[in-house]
Amino acid sequence: MAELLDHAGQPDSVIAAGLLHDTLEKTATTPMSSSSASEQPSHRLVESVTDDATIDDYATRKRDLRERVRHAGADTWALFAADKITNQWGSWRNYRHGD
Repeated sequence: MAELLDHAGQPDSVIAAGLLHDTLEKTATTPMSSSSASEQPSHRLVESVTDDATIDDYATRKRDLRERVRHAGADTWALFAADKITNQWGSWRNYRHGD
């Protein structure tokens, strides 16, 4: 995702958020909970495109995410779009390789 964001000319904070989001999504890594981490632009961006784990119902959780993204700014929109694009690329790659 970070490479896609870089090629799209996104600022470093958005590229860093892409790396962090992928790391959190694809590994057992958990987000830092310190107040200093949550003040970082890349951390706030990651939160803006991450499902709210406190919402149990899948449809409600996804609706909440879409609403938060809809009301956010261009950096969040770029990160959200890049995440969706790279997820589709991954699905296509898995399909092509029989995974």
